[in-house]
Amino acid sequence: MSAANSDLYIGSRTLYGLAVEGKAPKIFKKVNRMGVPWTSLLLCTAFCGLVFLNVSSSSAKGMTSVFQRFMKALKAQGLSRDDLPYKAPFQPWGRFDTFLPFKVDTFITSYILIPVFFVLWLSYKLIYKTRIISPREVDLVTGLREIDEEEEKFVKAQEALGPQSTMKKIWDSL
Repeated sequence: MSAANSDLYIGSRTLYGLAVEGKAPKIFKKVNRMGVPWTSLLLCTAFCGLVFLNVSSSSAKGMTSVFQRFMKALKAQGLSRDDLPYKAPFQPWGRFDTFLPFKVDTFITSYILIPVFFVLWLSYKLIYKTRIISPREVDLVTGLREIDEEEEKFVKAQEALGPQSTMKKIWDSL
């Protein structure tokens, strides 16, 4: 449930941000008096129910092609997964049997996001006349300097606090 809440927050704010930048319909720029992008939240909530209809592990495999494209971009730019701040332990050797076995009764809940993604992606490409970015041109570094600076500030602030007790270290590791 916590993941669903955070996904609703992230999804609605992302859609709102896209609308502000002119990359999504203007209706999603509407906010209430408390600053909640309610139109974006409604759309995200409409799709959220589908998540709870599908409890199979296959639903987690929808990001495989995005991951593969990201890996191609890393390789094309001479970067390693070891350069990333985090890498999943079993990637890139995850399971690729998402569509097996095919069952009609779970098709809609399992695979609805695949056509939705392609319809939205293709619509955006056609409406805004954008091109597909080659793996060599994918921007993997914008904002990296700022993130590194913030991390450096955080580390210095932690060091300024002095040594931590064993209990504090255990608590922080949870």
